[in-house]
Amino acid sequence: MAVSSADGDMTYAELSRRAGVVAAALQARGIGRNDRVGLVAGRSCAAIVAIWGILKAGAAYLPVDASYPDARITQLLTDARASVCLLEPPGEQRDCLPAGCDGVSLDALARLAAAGPEPAQWRDVDGHPDDLANVIYTSGSTGQPKGVEIEHRSLVNYVRWATREAGIDASARMPLIASISFDMAGCAIFLPLLAGGTVLPVREVNAVTLREVLESGGANVLAITPSHLDLINQAGIRDGAMRVVMTAGELLRRSTAMRARETFGPECRILCQWGPTETTIVNTSHEFDPETDTDPGVPFGRPMDNNLVYLMDSYGRPVPPGGPGEAYVGGVQVARGYLGRPDLTRQRFVRLADGTRAYRTGDIVRMLPGGELAFVSRADDQVKVAGHRVEPAEVAQALEDHPGVRQAAVVARSRPGREAKELCAYVVSGGDVTSADLKEFLAGRLPRYMIPAAIVTVNEITRNANGKTDVRQLPDPFAGVSAGGGVSGGGAAADRDEVM
Repeated sequence: MAVSSADGDMTYAELSRRAGVVAAALQARGIGRNDRVGLVAGRSCAAIVAIWGILKAGAAYLPVDASYPDARITQLLTDARASVCLLEPPGEQRDCLPAGCDGVSLDALARLAAAGPEPAQWRDVDGHPDDLANVIYTSGSTGQPKGVEIEHRSLVNYVRWATREAGIDASARMPLIASISFDMAGCAIFLPLLAGGTVLPVREVNAVTLREVLESGGANVLAITPSHLDLINQAGIRDGAMRVVMTAGELLRRSTAMRARETFGPECRILCQWGPTETTIVNTSHEFDPETDTDPGVPFGRPMDNNLVYLMDSYGRPVPPGGPGEAYVGGVQVARGYLGRPDLTRQRFVRLADGTRAYRTGDIVRMLPGGELAFVSRADDQVKVAGHRVEPAEVAQALEDHPGVRQAAVVARSRPGREAKELCAYVVSGGDVTSADLKEFLAGRLPRYMIPAAIVTVNEITRNANGKTDVRQLPDPFAGVSAGGGVSGGGAAADRDEVM
């Protein structure tokens, strides 16, 4: 069994046949090696079929979450210059395809596959290590999302070491919880299926569906953000069958890891991993040990096979042992660059003094005495929301596109008693516009996780001596909100988004 979900079960033979039909349909449209094919879908059997079909055709898949607004989907497909986009129902009815992009119904291809065997003339395209495997879009500081180009050699290297590190084999049953547009979805899409295991797509992620897949679905391997792990812990789920939990995308706190041991039992391994999208999912790994990992944040370990991490100061020099420095990642998992953005590629993908090509992560980390790496802070304003990277400047730019906003700034703040940060927007109004109006405006342009939890109107947005937003001069929208989310002292609670 390759896939098991509420939509039904799918064997490996059926996956191969249906993926072959997708590949043949793409080939008939002239799609081949290094072409980019859009995919608008949710976490489903159809999405998994589409990804493997695109790869069989030799092309690269561009995954776009079906929950994104039409304008955002159009923006990504246009930027990627995708000539074909696969659509999962009811996406065929949406007005989200740019001019020159041909929409193909996955439902129609599934019916074609059910009518007969894989096309007789089909032969998998021969792949090469430097071929493009996928393009994953992340938030951009200039207001324009940037597409990260990942090659096959990088993805293969990740799969090989992660399979060994997590003990993935044919008995693995792994839920697909991350959005397909998030690079972490690759863990569940590739690790079990390249080892003979089973993927368990979770259509809607909430306490009920997580309980079902973990307690009744036989899940025994999990790749998840700490935010979703917190949701599982808080739901009181108990799963003694879980063998390993891989966390990435955010800082794993010791308190979350300890609660996960209660949820899954002491025999379950908790792996804290780290790596930006630009270096293919993750690059380091550390197994949580409650006896030795006593700091609030769990270390994210050492670089795995064919990965290197260098810690540099602001002048590009190695930092002393134990000192904080920006992490530069080198090795075979470093991406090709940003699609169509040579200027930004040169800025972030650099050559070190010895000629090594490396990616500047913007993460400030330090090396612990035992050689493990631990997160310290960011070198810029970038924040993580439910594991997704968000450049506040992109959200601010979207707000300033509203005719009633003269100026906007977006920062990350924490509610009282909570460690996770949320986006808060401050706008200088140029007309009669409300917070609800602006949230509705953003909902038509940005993914849900990029919509601020609070939007506050201010008279001005002051800057400090460095030209950055002076957060100290801005009102805290969470002031007066109790740790439990209620209002104390007469303050008003900002809207609270669900965990996504």
